[in-house]
Amino acid sequence: MKVTLDTNCVYELEDSSPALLSLVELARRRGATLCVPAIAASERQIGGGQLDSFAKFRDRLAKMGLESAELLRPMGYIDLAYIDWCVSSGPELEAEERQIHEILFPYIAFVASDHCPKSDLLGRKK
Repeated sequence: MKVTLDTNCVYELEDSSPALLSLVELARRRGATLCVPAIAASERQIGGGQLDSFAKFRDRLAKMGLESAELLRPMGYIDLAYIDWCVSSGPELEAEERQIHEILFPYIAFVASDHCPKSDLLGRKK
């Protein structure tokens, strides 16, 4: 069995969430694999800012008992993923990403600038 913990779960584990601590222990006892999306390392951290290295993210995971968690590598986007902890994208992977996006977010444009153009963010009309 595999269980994937999202970024919010990682934050909750740092706060010693009893439910998640129990899940980590249960996974250990039952031999389940806990997975963590590696993209969480490049997201804005609690308190602001980003981690300056992927090693610091791994250290954080180890402190939470997730040193043996399987890290799920994200697609490599500049300024979104650590270059040494991502997978190279291509047409097939992008098509799959679009399909997943359409299922999860059917009313949000796939390309961020199509959904939320900078001119709209600044309060100017197109």
